[in-house]
Amino acid sequence: MSVLRFTREFLKVIYNKKIMLEAEIGETMTMSEFIEECLMDHLKINLCEISKEKISLDLKILGGQGDVCENTDIIFNNYVYVYLDPLNKLEKSIKILIDGDIIEFEYMPFYIGKGYDNRMLDHLKMSDADNNTNKKEKIKKILESGNKPIIKIIKNELTNVEALNLEKILISKLDNLTNIIKSKNNLIQYKVDNYKSTLEYDKKKKIIDLLNLGKTNKDISNELKISERTVYRLKKGLKIVNL
Repeated sequence: MSVLRFTREFLKVIYNKKIMLEAEIGETMTMSEFIEECLMDHLKINLCEISKEKISLDLKILGGQGDVCENTDIIFNNYVYVYLDPLNKLEKSIKILIDGDIIEFEYMPFYIGKGYDNRMLDHLKMSDADNNTNKKEKIKKILESGNKPIIKIIKNELTNVEALNLEKILISKLDNLTNIIKSKNNLIQYKVDNYKSTLEYDKKKKIIDLLNLGKTNKDISNELKISERTVYRLKKGLKIVNL
């Protein structure tokens, strides 16, 4: 089977369209389900005509040395952030060139991280579960001086792999960080290549079988543990065959 190669820009357009449809129908979908529905709608594919053979969509993000990201949907809600020391303003700012972008720090950076939602604020909680004592001592010292760490997002709207890669690159280029360094090697190289996601034809076949047994949308929803809206959506392309 030939490998499908999508650019990151195209994948981001697909992702944004998926979010819009989810808002419209009031339920979440996997990237596989969204692409499948778009193709079925455009090509006028009938669920009853789909063979039992499973078809795979290869979109895996591979690492340069065989590293593979988790087999999850492609999402762009990750970011990379930095903690800066407000007590240490640099006479000459630090400038780092990465992929054509210049990242500049006017205050001394002491921690680089990646995450999503409010992850970058978690360090301020000084949790006992956080075993990074150097980072916690640095934050404590800043707070005791009557200041707060300067927290900035370096880059957002990243996939998990992109965020991880950028985080590792920055850690490798900066000195005096409080990060617990596991390895500065094997930076992930990412390209759209073999992201394998099995289309859920078995689930659709079960829906068809249950419909032919006279089951209602609610019955099918309860039995397959999916929403009634999903059942309705999947029924749209079915043809009624008179026996």
